[in-house]
Amino acid sequence: MPLKFKCTECGACCRLVGMSTIEHNLPVRDDGSCGYLVDNKCSIYDDRPDYCRVDKMGFNYAGLDRIEYYKESNKACNKLIDYLGLDEKFKIDYEREYTNRDAEED
Repeated sequence: MPLKFKCTECGACCRLVGMSTIEHNLPVRDDGSCGYLVDNKCSIYDDRPDYCRVDKMGFNYAGLDRIEYYKESNKACNKLIDYLGLDEKFKIDYEREYTNRDAEED
């Protein structure tokens, strides 16, 4: 089974899309959240743009292997969760989650 990014669907990234410095062409509400965020879920999830897909954000894994890239991405998620004061249950223990996994390619 290919390695996948672990997302807890906290909505943190969607709530802060208006603060992004990367061009994305997503509708942004007055509070900075994505216009497609409905009841803490993406209303266009299956058709969401690459900007909203961890594997297709164009970073080419920032010179990291896939596991390290996912760990770094989850670290960023955890910081957003703290910043927004979201429930700790949304945090990923990225060291445990990605330990002993092969850096498989999809």
